Amino acid sequence: TFVGNTLALDSEDSNVQLRSTAIVTCGLAQSGSQYRLWSRIKISYSDDLTTSASLYRIVNGREVFVSSVSASGTGTTLTASKLRTLASGTYKVYGSGTSGSSSSSNSSTITVP
Repeated sequence: TFVGNTLALDSEDSNVQLRSTAIVTCGLAQSGSQYRLWSRIKISYSDDLTTSASLYRIVNGREVFVSSVSASGTGTTLTASKLRTLASGTYKVYGSGTSGSSSSSNSSTITVP
């Protein structure tokens, strides 16, 4: 004897949501005599977004915190940015972002002359 189970969902029981992969980029951009610390999150459909960036200076092989910035909003792209005066040296930027369905992070190393 064979016994089987059947599972049926009617349209009211199922709710399909599209998922989008969040892409985060970050860095430092020169703006006159200052540098803009920035992080950007981008997804393919409008959602609630947050993004942030943290800036560290590399001193004797150690990361020393310098500054951070964050932003939140709704849309497909969101950028957080902040102007800073920086001494010459090597810096590390860590960027992160979240949407309602995914999160991502990135980092970059920049030398300020």
